[in-house]
Order: sequence, then C-alpha cells, then structure tokens
Amino acid sequence: MNNLRIDPREAIIKDRMIAVKNIWLVSGFKGGIGKSLISVAVALGLADKGRKVGLLDLDITSSTDHIILGADNLYPREDMGLLPPEFEKIKFMSFQFFSKSYPLGFRGNSISNAIKELLCVTVWGELDFLIIDMPPGFSDTTMDVIKLFDKFSVIAVSTPSPLSKKILENSVKVYKDMKIGILFVENMAQKAKINSIRFDPKIDKALGDVKKIKRTQFYKDALKIVSKIEGGGV
Repeated sequence: MNNLRIDPREAIIKDRMIAVKNIWLVSGFKGGIGKSLISVAVALGLADKGRKVGLLDLDITSSTDHIILGADNLYPREDMGLLPPEFEKIKFMSFQFFSKSYPLGFRGNSISNAIKELLCVTVWGELDFLIIDMPPGFSDTTMDVIKLFDKFSVIAVSTPSPLSKKILENSVKVYKDMKIGILFVENMAQKAKINSIRFDPKIDKALGDVKKIKRTQFYKDALKIVSKIEGGGV
C-alpha cells in the first residue's frame, strides 16, 4: 500500500502565486537582528520605485511588521479568497489580522498548517515582488514553507556579532545545497560596507510612522539593498 500523502493545499498555493514574478524570503536564523525591519524597508523601497509589491509577515508567533508600518485597523476583504489590504502602496498580509495581537500558542506542525491555510486563501494577484518575513531560525516550519514555492531567493540577515555570523554560516548551507540565490545583509554594521545597513539609533523612535522611517539612515542604507534586488540581487 502506498502511504504517500499529498497535501492538495500545495497545488492551490502554487496557483495563487502564479502571477508573482519574484519571491524573496527574509531569513534571520535567530531573533532580534532586525529581520522584520529589513522586510518592511525593502517592501517600502520597492513600492516607492513603482513596483507592485506584497509583504507577508509569516512570523506568526511574534508578528511585528504591522507595528513597524503603523498599519492599524486593517483587515483583508473577501472576494474568492482574502484580498490583502493595501498600505503605503503595499499589499500587506499578516497573522495579526486574525490574532489581534493575542499570542498564538502554536507548535510544530500547527504552525506549518496555519501558514499553508493563509497562503491558500490569500489572493495576491499580479506582483513584481513578494517579500516574506520568515519565522526566525531554521526549523521544520522553514523547510515546509520553502517547499511551497517553485522559485525564490533569500535575504540572509546577520549582525556584526560573531554568534550571529556563525549561525548564519551554518544555516545557509541548506539554501546553497538547493542552489537558491542568497543576498547576505549585515544589519547594525559599525561602518558602511557592501550589503550592510549601519546601526541607526534613531530607527526605534521612527517605528509606526512610515514618513519618519524614510528619513532615517537605516532606510537610506536599505535602499541600496532594494537596488540590488531589482538587479537580480545575487
């Protein structure tokens, strides 16, 4: 007897993504390194360049993209699925719309199933770029998510910390083995370097206000990453 089980949701998700030209997963491999800030900044930068952009917050146990954006009182509209609300020219989807900031006590397979359900019902339409803020770490959930997309690239975020860099070095081996394109970004850098975003003490006070975010050095450095992504990135 063949015990192979096929999840029909995976075919639905691929169909939902058919008009999405480029998918970028923003992976941090550990928490507290600015992965969500970079996800938001990249999405904002691409939208300002006239690109059709989607932003998906898949960090379901600790969603923060809506806080960074100041995106309050939003909710998807139903039309043959869920249409992400638009905020600052970005189609934005987050589990926060459903959890209302209450902690979600999901574990293991429950997280993967929740992500699949969200991707099944979300109608993105035509996008030039979909930026996905991934859960931290490299777990079964991450492996389940990357199997859902036929083609994607990765923004791999670290900080100058030796621990952060070591974790990143170990984690990206999986992507390299899969021949996935990777753009390495060092956040909180002490000086300007290739693919780095300098430490900016003003960014915390700008959170929740897109206009203020766009005036920070953090955002200006992130725009260099945006240009790299537009050009292929890896």
